[in-house]
Amino acid sequence: MELKIALFLFALIFFAPCVVDSRFIPNRSRTFVKVPDSKLFFSPRSLEGTSFGAQNTTNTNDSNHTPHLVTVRLKGDTELGYYYVTLFFGTPLQKQTLIVDTGSVTTTIPCVECGNNCGQHHFDKPFDHSASETFQSFKCDENFGNYVCSDCTNMCYFSVSYVEGSSYRGHFNKDYVSFGNEIEDFFDLLKPKSDTTTEDPSEDEKSQYQKTHVEEIARQRKTFMPFGCTDIETKLFYDQEADGILGLGVNTNARSSPPNLLDVIHMNNPGFRRDFSLCLAQTGGYFTVGGHNTAYHEATEKITYTEFFDEYGQYRVYLKHIEMNGKDIGLNDYTLNHGEGAFFDSGTTMTHVPKETYDALTRSLSDYCNEDSNHCGKGSAAKNQKLCWNYHSEDFETLQEFLNSFPTFKFYFGKNGKGIYEWKGEDYLYQKPGSSKMYCMGLSRYDRETILGGTFMKNHDILFDKQNKRIGFIRANCSAVNEESFLTYPQEQTNQTLVNSSNSSSSVQPQGEISSTTTFVVQPVPEGNKIIVSMIVVTVIIGIIAAIVGGYIIYRRKKNPKYSNMQNDIELPNSKAPDTSFDGIDQGGPSHNPIQGPSDSQNTINSVYEI
Repeated sequence: MELKIALFLFALIFFAPCVVDSRFIPNRSRTFVKVPDSKLFFSPRSLEGTSFGAQNTTNTNDSNHTPHLVTVRLKGDTELGYYYVTLFFGTPLQKQTLIVDTGSVTTTIPCVECGNNCGQHHFDKPFDHSASETFQSFKCDENFGNYVCSDCTNMCYFSVSYVEGSSYRGHFNKDYVSFGNEIEDFFDLLKPKSDTTTEDPSEDEKSQYQKTHVEEIARQRKTFMPFGCTDIETKLFYDQEADGILGLGVNTNARSSPPNLLDVIHMNNPGFRRDFSLCLAQTGGYFTVGGHNTAYHEATEKITYTEFFDEYGQYRVYLKHIEMNGKDIGLNDYTLNHGEGAFFDSGTTMTHVPKETYDALTRSLSDYCNEDSNHCGKGSAAKNQKLCWNYHSEDFETLQEFLNSFPTFKFYFGKNGKGIYEWKGEDYLYQKPGSSKMYCMGLSRYDRETILGGTFMKNHDILFDKQNKRIGFIRANCSAVNEESFLTYPQEQTNQTLVNSSNSSSSVQPQGEISSTTTFVVQPVPEGNKIIVSMIVVTVIIGIIAAIVGGYIIYRRKKNPKYSNMQNDIELPNSKAPDTSFDGIDQGGPSHNPIQGPSDSQNTINSVYEI
């Protein structure tokens, strides 16, 4: 019996490091460290080899499965008139900037054949599909999800027009699309380089390191999806600097409109939520794919929700009433919902309201400004400029103090009025283009309906939950992502360990509000990490136990010659040799069946092409 125990302890000590679950053992060829990044969420099992563009075979019912969540920065402001995100199309990647537009369903960019019919002042060159190895055209009657290519004569055509006269038209195609702050920041590393090297070999090594990991991030986030190649742009679309439009509207993935980025990711990864959120700052902001990014929310506030109705293909909400500093502005809900409610439209610069609402808001603001000389910039109303005030640094120590001198409006959304949205001076005031000290209210009269545009959405993280037909909002630091940096070279790091960033939380919630505060980016992991330490501790503990048991066996052998192997001169009657055979009991440990990851090969979607 003692021999059995000894052999078992020996095996346990020898194989202890191997018993550690292999999913926690780092892969030396590609490992992941938590650092401040674009909030890409993977569970430990789904991390390796996951691609948004490939079918995800991870078991979504597994408790370790975490939905994907990526936050990328936005650029733009009220002066420019819109906010835009950077995406990368084709193989190899070609950079394009797209306006985030919750009022549109079409994703489109200028392509080379557009020529002079497209604006000449866009940020980037038109997409050259002939240079992409993975570009595909639509065939007539071909489908992608719910979309069917029916308006077709060799190409799938589309045309979009707006009330003020701007329009664009073109045809739909398919290719890979990637996104992420790291790709944008290090995009130049992905371009073909000459064979010449720099004088400093360490710089070449650093660049190669960064290039390898940016390529890996781009591979993980690539999505094969439909998008439009614009053939003609007019008016605002022709003059704008951003290249195209990212349609985030309600009725994407329909018979007449292709699925957008979120739809296609959801089609290929059923555990992925089609939710997204926009957080617009005074300048810049962030766009979260897959839910809310709670890392930058105001800690003292909670998310509030209101349902939206999509009968008109827009994110329309019911506006119950409006208060200013706790006092109702005097409009009933019938008047406030003129034109069937109000709708959130990130593609519109200003906040547009009908005459009755406009008059009530401006009248309430005027009364507040006149009741105290310290209100509204201390009487600094601009001459010949309605709803504009001058910021004088001698009257206010900071710009924030100037903005705080204006009243707060509260919008109560939903039939029960529980969706409370605060509209402060720092939200509705914007710096007038061409002026360093004039700030104007981003409010405009528009008699047809109420449109809650960029000046209304500022400084809030606004969640568009398409599955549950609701909109959530909470005040947030929308400029935080613009301030982060990415992909630090290992030699520039000090004491880099597997810990969360200062803005991070270790909790991950696969359902409900997604906590998006833990980040993964491709980085080398130090050898002396927690896993190795744990293995050493376990081995030492087992070794101590083995030493105690072994000492006890030796003591027994010395006390009782029956158990001694040194029987040279002593012959014990009827003694039997100890039974050293095992009893046929299988001592094997639990088997580990690695989850099969998705293939990195191009997805040929023969079935559904949802639009």
